[in-house]
Amino acid sequence: MTAEPAAAGGAKVMLVARNEDSLRDAVERIAAEVDIAIYAMVDVGEIEQARAAVCTGIVRFGRIDTWINNAGPRSTTSSSGPSR
Repeated sequence: MTAEPAAAGGAKVMLVARNEDSLRDAVERIAAEVDIAIYAMVDVGEIEQARAAVCTGIVRFGRIDTWINNAGPRSTTSSSGPSR
């Protein structure tokens, strides 16, 4: 996870995902080392949720220096290959 070494290096991190249990676990691991991690449960495919996450980060930390996006909206197409 990119957030853990970033936090260990002094970065304030905000994790964003759809799965709250995973978010909570990750923030607890990071917070055990440093107390500068928060999370927001967000589906990044929903623009208003993504905007709200940005606002949360800015309110808590004052700004966003780096945004790493390793997610995207769920695909509505089959992963079994191209259709014929």
